[in-house]
Amino acid sequence: MHARGVVTNVYTYNSLIHGLCKNGSVNAAQKVFENMHAYGIVADLYTYSVLIHSFCRQGSMHSAVNLFDEMIAKGVVPDVYNYNDLILGRINEALHLVKKMMKQGLKPDRVTSGIILNALRKSENPDELRQIISEIISWKKTWDMWQIWK
Repeated sequence: MHARGVVTNVYTYNSLIHGLCKNGSVNAAQKVFENMHAYGIVADLYTYSVLIHSFCRQGSMHSAVNLFDEMIAKGVVPDVYNYNDLILGRINEALHLVKKMMKQGLKPDRVTSGIILNALRKSENPDELRQIISEIISWKKTWDMWQIWK
């Protein structure tokens, strides 16, 4: 853009980054973001939010957290949406841990079940959560029967 004499600002870059992320080209958006900094254009909350959201959606939590930390270090104050993205992004990791826990013979407690139920409300992959919940319910019935005979 700059080589062609196009005058750019944060809004120009935000539009480009948003479009790339919306089309699934998060790595290309990251390069545009880096280019933006090279030209001395300061990213704003929207810039960071779009990238953090996109990294979380594709499961690149390390990149999302690094960008979140960078945002704070540069004085951009995160909003509730940034935190929500990071929390929801961790749900897949949490589900993996619950499955691993159950495979090891450890049984989810009420807190675990509450976390899973809350995740179900917000999940973009409810089928996987429903499967885990049915496993927890099945285990709970077995556990309750065992407690009666104990």
